[in-house]
Amino acid sequence: GDNYLSGTISDNFFNNMKVLYDIELSNNKLEGTLPNAFSNLRLLYVITLNNNLFTGTMPVLNSKLIERIDISNNFITGTIPKFSNTLAHLYAGGNYFQ
Repeated sequence: GDNYLSGTISDNFFNNMKVLYDIELSNNKLEGTLPNAFSNLRLLYVITLNNNLFTGTMPVLNSKLIERIDISNNFITGTIPKFSNTLAHLYAGGNYFQ
C-alpha cells in the first residue's frame, strides 16, 4: 500500500494470475469497480483495498482459503456477499452497503 497509485484496475490484469496469495493496494487513489477477475483467484488468502475510491459492488470471491478482507473506506455499494468459512476478518466500514 501507500504507493500513490491512481486509476482503475482492469480485469485483464488478474486474468492470467493463477497463484496469487495476497493483494495489498491500500491507501492509494484507485477508483472504478472491483475487478470480477478476483473471483478466479482460488488461492487468495488476503485482500487489502482499504482507503481508495472504489465504487460498485463487491464481487464474489471463490477462494476457499480467504482469511482477511479489508475493503473499508471506499464507496462500495450493494450487499456483502457470503464468503468461505475460513474468513476470520472482514473490514467493510465506511462504504455504502445495504
